[in-house]
Amino acid sequence: MIIVGLTGGIGSGKSTASKIFEVLGVPVFESDKEGRLLLEEPDVVEKVVNTFGNSIIADGKIDRKRLAAIVFEKPDELVKLNEIVHPAIRSRFENWKKQKINYHYVINESAILFESGLYEQVDFSINVNAPLDIRIQRVVARDGINKMDVLSRVNNQMSDDERSNLANWTICNDGNCAIIPQIIMLNNKLMNI
Repeated sequence: MIIVGLTGGIGSGKSTASKIFEVLGVPVFESDKEGRLLLEEPDVVEKVVNTFGNSIIADGKIDRKRLAAIVFEKPDELVKLNEIVHPAIRSRFENWKKQKINYHYVINESAILFESGLYEQVDFSINVNAPLDIRIQRVVARDGINKMDVLSRVNNQMSDDERSNLANWTICNDGNCAIIPQIIMLNNKLMNI
């Protein structure tokens, strides 16, 4: 089985690309979604609270916005959070992958594929790219946060150029390039490997 990493900056359209791959019958593991689910598990909650304090708790749960405000302002704090969450996400992916052995390839979608070192566990990587102004508009509309908060998150991620240089392929998702034909082409390439 081929393992493909799918990445892109915040608001680039990773989720859109993932959904198209799924329509084509390709299983997609959403690392970012798994990370959010992990923040509800008691042992992970305990570690996160021990690291960041009780101020991140609201209504008995981790308040992801409060946690984000801490980790996206201070890169060292983001490293601490990643050290708690990433090993568990990798373990979940390994278990998920065992259930997909009959597929030619699977996708692991991760916003920080390269930053986290996850790229070392994939055979190929795909980057989804969109201009910064479009990404900002998408995230503001999707998450209801302001432009400065989006830029803070963008600044904690690898640049588009760096991701494009590291990835095997890049999908253009700027609103002008048709995304579906690009994904169909990549699917055909991967099915013939």
